[in-house]
Amino acid sequence: MLRLLITLLLLSSFNSAQESHSAASATKPEAASDLPVWSTTLTQPNRYISAHGIRGFAGGYSEDGLEFWSFPLQLVSGYHLSFVLPKAPSISAISILTSVEVDPLGVTRIYTAPAFRVRERITTHAKDPGVLVRFTVEGRSDLHIQVHFQPSLNLMWPAGIGGQETSWDQDARGFLLSEPTQQFRALISSPEATEHSEINNDRRGSDFNRSTTLTLEPKPCAGGQCATLVFAGQSEKEDEVHATAASLLRVSEDSAIDDGKRFSSSEIVKVTTPDAEANRAIQWAQIALEQAWTCNARLGCAVVAGYGPSHSSRRPQYAWPFAGDGLLAAEALLHEGNYKRAADELDFLYRYQKPEDGMMWHEISQSAGFINWAKDYPYMYVHVDITFDFLTELAEYDRISGDQAFLSRHWPATLKAYQYCLSTLDKSDGLPRVPAGKMSGNEQDRLTDELTLSASWVSAAHAMSELAASMHDEALSRQAESASLRARESIRSRYWDSTARRWVSGFTRSGTATERTSAADLAAIASGASTPEQTSATLDLLATPPYLTPWGLRSKPTTAPDYDPTGYAKGSVWALQYGWGGRDDVAGSSARHCKHFVAESRALGVSRFTWSHA
Repeated sequence: MLRLLITLLLLSSFNSAQESHSAASATKPEAASDLPVWSTTLTQPNRYISAHGIRGFAGGYSEDGLEFWSFPLQLVSGYHLSFVLPKAPSISAISILTSVEVDPLGVTRIYTAPAFRVRERITTHAKDPGVLVRFTVEGRSDLHIQVHFQPSLNLMWPAGIGGQETSWDQDARGFLLSEPTQQFRALISSPEATEHSEINNDRRGSDFNRSTTLTLEPKPCAGGQCATLVFAGQSEKEDEVHATAASLLRVSEDSAIDDGKRFSSSEIVKVTTPDAEANRAIQWAQIALEQAWTCNARLGCAVVAGYGPSHSSRRPQYAWPFAGDGLLAAEALLHEGNYKRAADELDFLYRYQKPEDGMMWHEISQSAGFINWAKDYPYMYVHVDITFDFLTELAEYDRISGDQAFLSRHWPATLKAYQYCLSTLDKSDGLPRVPAGKMSGNEQDRLTDELTLSASWVSAAHAMSELAASMHDEALSRQAESASLRARESIRSRYWDSTARRWVSGFTRSGTATERTSAADLAAIASGASTPEQTSATLDLLATPPYLTPWGLRSKPTTAPDYDPTGYAKGSVWALQYGWGGRDDVAGSSARHCKHFVAESRALGVSRFTWSHA
């Protein structure tokens, strides 16, 4: 249970948490009654908001404007609003933004002025490649809404499209963004659209991504005056933007309830503790895990690593698959009882294993299906440690789920992954070395070997022993367990600095020992290489102020010569590193150490949340 709690709490740092076509329906929060809603009046600055769908996504900072995606396409960026009353200057919506509500299905922004109130609801629906926005106006029947945005119609970094242009689709009452092949298109439309920016594709000032405006005239509805806006994308010809727009416009309250079912499955473990804040954090961690599940028409469905602003590069933070983050997600999925989704994630990881040597991949851009990602870009097969961690997680899946058929189906690929790990070992000590041109966990200091990687080998070899036993290969099982035990002994001799009474985190290619890191300290303990005396000395040190903060454990102490609080290998508190390396260490340490580290785990998971209940 401790592993479940800590893993789920850590997952809460991945993300920022979160009717019909006719304008006769009022807009209101569509979260199912058993799903949580948070709200805040601290709407800006730096309040990231987002609505997550399986193929659609909207997110950003209100003061910067939002971006809208139908993966792998960025449809528009810089989305913001203004309000217009007759014979009065327009009002910038951001200047009267008074509150934000977030629930698992989307985000609602509320704008308040003396004469009117506007509620803007941003959601996605099922597997539609687009985003739906609904407006409800109270107080004035003559208010017009101006929607401003910059057209993009471009693939996620690093791919790109050329030749985009804008046209007005009178039947759809919206802007149609297209390019010469007609494979990529976007439609931004509203049944309530009355005016729009002049179309200009071939004259001075015709930059495609110039600011564009669509004016909506809300119509009477039960809640006042209502309008609906859709952003539909097409990256495959079978998607067809008009059909997607029609599907989004048909979304009803019943549809929203169906969408909410993905967050309230009866098959998922629900955790309740005496601490209301912990309960809230765990529930939102599980929601964030589900929100990370996305589908790409060319690549398949998988967990993405997280959401954030694109800035200028069409990279919404880490909204594409990373294998390491997928393994962490699979761990959480297993412990919440979602075995099928965990198997789906592992299947996705297997799909892109390097066929030549069995190495597991590191990251895949959402646009990888349109380029030669593996050959032309240096990001796919670069992290040695992923293959080691993959075997450990696979054994966890096999042990918890008992899914023998899954392991049997992937056994040849599993053996290739194990052989890749063996190929990195140094014969003198049985510990892995980082091949030239590759890296391990520490991306900021390229090392020839790392304690964290060696500890991962201890775990991976033991995992392979269990997997081989499950496949009734007793000889391989014995060989792998022997390799694990040898590595554990070698860690003690290679990485323990008896003079400083500290673990060495690794060595440079010149053979120089590197600075110590808390991740290496925790890895030594978790691997079983650390003696009780070494463990006690290590935890005593990590519990001191240079390392331990009210929000977690620093990767390096503030006293380190190269300390940098913004670098996750140089001194910042990194939730992934802290929990992934330390979750087992807490359970095996003394009561004195547990008091420190459990308290900080709780602070790390719970204190991050600054929203209030609506």
